[in-house]
Amino acid sequence: MGAGTTSGREPIKVEAYSGYKAGETPRRIFLVGRSYDVNLIVFRKRVVDLKSYEEEDHFRIELKNYGTVNVVYKPHSDLWELDTTLKPETTFASSFE
Repeated sequence: MGAGTTSGREPIKVEAYSGYKAGETPRRIFLVGRSYDVNLIVFRKRVVDLKSYEEEDHFRIELKNYGTVNVVYKPHSDLWELDTTLKPETTFASSFE
């Protein structure tokens, strides 16, 4: 595993709403050189690693014109990651390839 990343995850850029805390909810995600607006947050859960006690916020989100993806926010390091173990079945962009 690379520094700060977990197997099956890759760092991504995310524009997030920050209310009373940073990275509260994702609003736009940048993938493959394009930006995709968040259409719907399907679910959100807080996970605590029992070895490191690091907290993570896991989101399953539906992106406009892309599909469903899982993203993870690590508030301690202010890092967003794409969970690559879940890929959309089809994407809007793939219809033009």
